Amino acid sequence: HRDSMNGKAITIKDIFAVAARFGAVGTATSVDDALSEPPPTGYHASYDRNTVMGEIAPADGSITTVDIFAVAAQFGRNCL
Repeated sequence: HRDSMNGKAITIKDIFAVAARFGAVGTATSVDDALSEPPPTGYHASYDRNTVMGEIAPADGSITTVDIFAVAAQFGRNCL
């Protein structure tokens, strides 16, 4: 998602933003989906932090606890 709302680093704000969309479902079909402007609520691919064996994986169409823990694990990382 739009990390830190400015693309610089993962912050607590980003973790809460993903958590606020918990339970949302949708369709993520391309990278363009994740780069488009997200709606104020509901599913958006940029908040979908799916993981496979501990590595970030493509969006899977739902925001779950896995996504919340995945963004929390990225806390403090630079996103440039």
